[in-house]
Amino acid sequence: MKALYLLQLEWKKYKNYRLFQLLFIGYLILLPGILWSIVGREFGAGVPFDPVTIYTFPDIWEYMAYFGNWLMFFFLGFVGVLTITNEHSYKTFRQNIISGLTRHDFFMAKILSILAIILFCTLYFILVGYVVGSYYTRDPQWDEMTEHAGAIANFALVCLAYSVYGLLLGVLVKRTGFALFIYMVAGMFLEKIFRWLIHKNVFDNISMHFYPFNSVNDLTPWPSPMIRNAVENSGMRLFLTTGEAQLTVWIYILLFLAFIYWRIRKGDL
Repeated sequence: MKALYLLQLEWKKYKNYRLFQLLFIGYLILLPGILWSIVGREFGAGVPFDPVTIYTFPDIWEYMAYFGNWLMFFFLGFVGVLTITNEHSYKTFRQNIISGLTRHDFFMAKILSILAIILFCTLYFILVGYVVGSYYTRDPQWDEMTEHAGAIANFALVCLAYSVYGLLLGVLVKRTGFALFIYMVAGMFLEKIFRWLIHKNVFDNISMHFYPFNSVNDLTPWPSPMIRNAVENSGMRLFLTTGEAQLTVWIYILLFLAFIYWRIRKGDL
């Protein structure tokens, strides 16, 4: 029952928050919108994949997970940041503690709300994939529909990872605008610059791929087998395997959650 109370408490905070609403609406529109924008388009003979596979079974799950990875970087990463920084901006963190909520409860409220959002996002992901795939796949069979369904679990892990990364930045920075800026710059530029210009020149091996954002990206790489084969045949190691990416992401998630919990328990209000 306490878990339900904590979820209700979080819902009251954010149900009327405009940016939160815009992020949700953006996800609801963009996920199917990306697929439908591809349907029927002519890509030309030089494209190294069959565009039809993007919105038909069994490959639709992997393509959706790839597109969804980019959406979740912004949507759930931002949500993770905002759930913490807004508490400091509006002084609700201090007020919750004064009102009897323990720091442990505060941490659990954030985790439970994030998990609820991830569940919603994943169920919507499944719904969109099922509806679009069933409509455009000729006589779909169950085995065909579930062949690459493992991408659904990877998508859910992507959601969790970006949420935790956002929580971490929120705990460290506390100021919303600055935290969002650091999150975007780190994920889109700084990590890539450090990996390719510094790490690669010092340790030119697979270790350059085991970074927080890159490991999440490698959970859902571009699924075209032609591109994968071309990379493998070139002798270059550009991606982690799925197992390596999953293990790396889980390690980062657990380490960051432990630090977030410690910071909330010991940090200033």
